[in-house]
Amino acid sequence: MLELAIALALASMVLIWTANRLVHQADDAAGRATGVWLLELKRGLDRMLERHFDSLAEGTPALGEDGLPLYGDLFAPRLSELKAQGHLPAGFPETGAFGQDVVIRVLRDGRCPGEACRIDVLAYTSQPLLAADGLPDMMRLGAAVEATHGYGGWAVESRIRGANFDFPNPPAAGAPAVAPGTLAVWTGYGASDYDLYVRRHDVRDPELEASLTVGGSISAQGDLSAGGYLSVGTAATAGSTCSAALAGLFARGADGGLLQCRGGRWKAPPGAGFGGAYAVAGADGCGAYSSVNPITGKCSCPKGYTPVRVSSDLWGPDGLRTNAYVCVGAG
Repeated sequence: MLELAIALALASMVLIWTANRLVHQADDAAGRATGVWLLELKRGLDRMLERHFDSLAEGTPALGEDGLPLYGDLFAPRLSELKAQGHLPAGFPETGAFGQDVVIRVLRDGRCPGEACRIDVLAYTSQPLLAADGLPDMMRLGAAVEATHGYGGWAVESRIRGANFDFPNPPAAGAPAVAPGTLAVWTGYGASDYDLYVRRHDVRDPELEASLTVGGSISAQGDLSAGGYLSVGTAATAGSTCSAALAGLFARGADGGLLQCRGGRWKAPPGAGFGGAYAVAGADGCGAYSSVNPITGKCSCPKGYTPVRVSSDLWGPDGLRTNAYVCVGAG
């Protein structure tokens, strides 16, 4: 009987230990899953900071192309808004493995806007992780924080801190205090980090110091200023047709001059239709008594220009008739 009692006791101990181990494994797995969930949220917040840093620094709403705000409160964005803007996958869970949703607080430094401006973001679970005794569950908290790769932490009575951050609790004036044992993840950008790259929707002048090559069209909403020469590569023939889509645009003529698409045809710009002048003296052709066009070096007009006779007179004792012409463009 004694041996049986000992065997039963040992079996009970093994069962209890195994059950306890399974519970701890389940809690550990849920903790790691929550940490991975917070880490992915942190990456989404990184993308939000990259896109809206200027608005956050200025304290102004982030607007869409329709001029409407993209967030109900840019300093307290919701997961649904982050997903709508593409910062998080559409299927990103609204709650973590422990069934908790998340609160997001964007913290704007008092030096914003300016070179020393800094924007930090804390995202933390709505409820703390507590053990059976009502104190923070260090096992589950530790597993979750480990999975955040240094970006996670938890709240204590007066601070919210982790390996790479330490903020007061509550994190912002007027915000409610965060309960001890609440999981948190942090990300942040300073103006120096933000200024490293040129980004889409960037409002700064990048001041590039080298050439810029673009494969497509360039559209400017303001003036275009060039400190050097302006080269037009596309060629057109004066008087030839052009489509309505090209109306007002310029091309290079056969003589190197500018042509503009006006009235469905390529024409010299208004005031630019003069192609020189020349005079031909009778049977002399373009000889010693004739005057060549300084533009062509001949008694002719540039290609695309039409000679218009402006005078015809007898000249000199030989009675040669001299015809004078002006070259008129298609403008």
